[in-house]
Amino acid sequence: MKTLMVFDFDHTVVDDNSDTWVIRSLPSQTLPDSVKKSYRKGHWTEFMGRVMKYIGEQEVSPDSIRSVMETIPFTAGMKDLLTFISEHKSTIDCIVISDSNSLFIDWIIQASGFHAAIDQVYTNPAKFNELGVHGAKVIAWSSGTDILEELKASIKF
Repeated sequence: MKTLMVFDFDHTVVDDNSDTWVIRSLPSQTLPDSVKKSYRKGHWTEFMGRVMKYIGEQEVSPDSIRSVMETIPFTAGMKDLLTFISEHKSTIDCIVISDSNSLFIDWIIQASGFHAAIDQVYTNPAKFNELGVHGAKVIAWSSGTDILEELKASIKF
């Protein structure tokens, strides 16, 4: 029988919030008050869409964003744990369930070399549209309910 290990991403796999880490890709590494004040409680993903739109308006390239995202630190001991999981895939399955997004998580996990440790990531799908970072709808977010439904459909008991 296999062991299933389940992790959140932000503040669990990585030792910060990947959604706020992306702000480091801006030349000033800060958001203007107009964007900061646009956040409404319970509407984080919509806020992050505005953040990414602003980043695009500042002409930050997807490659620059990726480079910044790849510098987010892992939580203490997590690299050792993911190495252990990678070395014991015959007895351990590992999934990540996160309210971050697929683009950031994939970039960070691939850059760290731990992609083989994680069997599946359940998160908000994200991609740059045909206009890149400059598109009006930069990241296509789904709701937490969509993630839960996908997870329930894929787990066989």
